[in-house]
Amino acid sequence: MERVEKTKFILEQMRLLLEVARLKDAESSKAGKGEKGALNGGEPEWVKLRVQSRKVNEQFLKEPENEVCCIRAIYDLLCSKDVAQQSIKLQFYDMMVQYGLHDHAYLDVAKHYHKVWETPSIKEDVNDKGKTVSFDYPYPPM
Repeated sequence: MERVEKTKFILEQMRLLLEVARLKDAESSKAGKGEKGALNGGEPEWVKLRVQSRKVNEQFLKEPENEVCCIRAIYDLLCSKDVAQQSIKLQFYDMMVQYGLHDHAYLDVAKHYHKVWETPSIKEDVNDKGKTVSFDYPYPPM
């Protein structure tokens, strides 16, 4: 397998873990709380997601062919639309943002958004759609 195929395979595993974790979290919230200190609901899947994310080489994501090819992908990323058309880089950072929000790691979320913003094709956007989307994105109250 080539490096791109391996990375896409890892991203697919991460996507599936993310969906399973959300399903289990929803089920456990309906059923009530479990034992204190135990990994309940989808918490083991969230941990597995973090482990899988460490297998992706972020230097590989900086290569131009792995970056976004269309500004529509950043709009979809920020609005949580379908990720099928996103680049490898945006898919990875989208899942890492979701993990960071679940884990309440807001500094990591900001770092991931910054790495998306530093993508050359987004910075060179002539229509400034990425800027307007980022300004319209609601932030949680402090």
